[in-house]
Amino acid sequence: MWKITTVRINARAGASSSKRRFWFYVGFLHTLDAGAYLPRVLKQILDGTLGVFAERIGRQLFKLAVEQNVNNHILASDTDIDAARYMKMHTLSMDQVRGTNGKISFVDVLQQKKAL
Repeated sequence: MWKITTVRINARAGASSSKRRFWFYVGFLHTLDAGAYLPRVLKQILDGTLGVFAERIGRQLFKLAVEQNVNNHILASDTDIDAARYMKMHTLSMDQVRGTNGKISFVDVLQQKKAL
């Protein structure tokens, strides 16, 4: 690379060869600095943005889990169900959620129960 650059620099007229080499090398070093700087800055920006987003999603999931647990307590206090029946319902629910990719609603389950 150095020989090709030197030939190109020497082919130009006007400035001395050593000056051209110097400025070429300075430009080359700036290119290396920019290449190292840009990914670092992008990483910091993405980390900051995704970090805020992850915290927000985490808070929302915590609130949702608390509400679900309250509903579980309300339902458990009013329902007489044994462990075997619960496990059967749990397995059926997992299969339905997987089969519908999580797009099953209470109305769907209610209609299914009435059809049985």
